[in-house]
This record gives sequence, C-alpha cells and structure tokens, in this order.
Amino acid sequence: MNVKNEMIAGGAALVTLAGVALAGYQYRNRHKGYYREFDLETVEELTGKVADIRFSGKDNSESKGMELILQSDEKLIPVHLGPAWYMNMQRGNFKKGDIVTVKGSRADLNHKSVLIAQELKQGNKLLRLRDENGHPHWIAWERLS
Repeated sequence: MNVKNEMIAGGAALVTLAGVALAGYQYRNRHKGYYREFDLETVEELTGKVADIRFSGKDNSESKGMELILQSDEKLIPVHLGPAWYMNMQRGNFKKGDIVTVKGSRADLNHKSVLIAQELKQGNKLLRLRDENGHPHWIAWERLS
C-alpha cells in the first residue's frame, strides 16, 4: 500500500470514528431536557385552564418536548410534560380550554419559573408522568425500544 492510500484509509477511519462518537453523544443526550432534577421539596398542585400546548425541539427529533401553558390566577405558568413521542402515546390528551390540576416540582429554567409535571388531572382522568420519587415513566418505554 502506498502512502496516498494509507492516508485515505486513515482519514476514512477517523471520519467513521468521529461519526460513532457523535451518535453515542446524541443518544445519551437526546432527552436531556426532560430529565431535569425533580425536587420533592418543591412539589405543589395548581389548577387552571390550558391556555396553550407547545412543542420544543426539532419537528422529527426524538428530543422534541411537550409543554402546556397553564393559566392560573391571572398568571401563565409553563408546565413541562415530557417527550412528545411519549405524550402522543397517552390516552385522553388534554387540549386548550381544559381545566386541569397539575402536580409537579417547581423549577427555575432560564430565569423563569416552570412546573415539571408529575401528574395531571381533569375530572376523572389522571395522567401520571413520574413516579412518587419524580422518576419519569417514559424511561421504561425507552428501554423497551
């Protein structure tokens, strides 16, 4: 093998290795936004009207998140629910105008107060997103896939 071929082979191996490293990094960090620390000391319940439902992240990305904006006592409070793929698999999704009670952990995100949802209630519907210790239920779904 001559020097030129060795350089081409070495470059191809380096590009492949960099691609594998990037894929591993993206896999580990794909839902990082929804693994925020859930503080049991700041858990509270709020009741209000769903003013809006928003998505964050890229449209077809696994890291795309879902949040609702809760109007409570003339305040708008962002409520982080979880990954959009997980929320879309749940029965009885919530819509604008619904009156809901949210139980979650208060957190500060980019200097704004948000609620990281543990469960949502509407009438006799209950959607549990995290267990009693604040661990996300969607982790089990990720391990199955």
